[in-house]
Amino acid sequence: MTEKESDYAYKKKSAWEQFSDGQHQEAYAFSEGYKAFLQQVKTEREAIQFIQTKAEETQHKCLINRGKKQLSLSKEKNQSPKVYTLS
Repeated sequence: MTEKESDYAYKKKSAWEQFSDGQHQEAYAFSEGYKAFLQQVKTEREAIQFIQTKAEETQHKCLINRGKKQLSLSKEKNQSPKVYTLS
């Protein structure tokens, strides 16, 4: 590739390079919360108990289908729940 072509060639940048300082702080805050979650819950059973507790604290309705390993969360009765599949 010639020098002239390199001026027009696509240069990959990671998202981290494109983030603003505020976005960096949000990413760090999220990761700290996620690390705390992972330190607290080591098994699927502990994760479900943790999620149930948090759902009750935030007044969400939590339905667990253990056969299909799915968890549904909804805030209001007529709102369609968000369904999460547990691996």
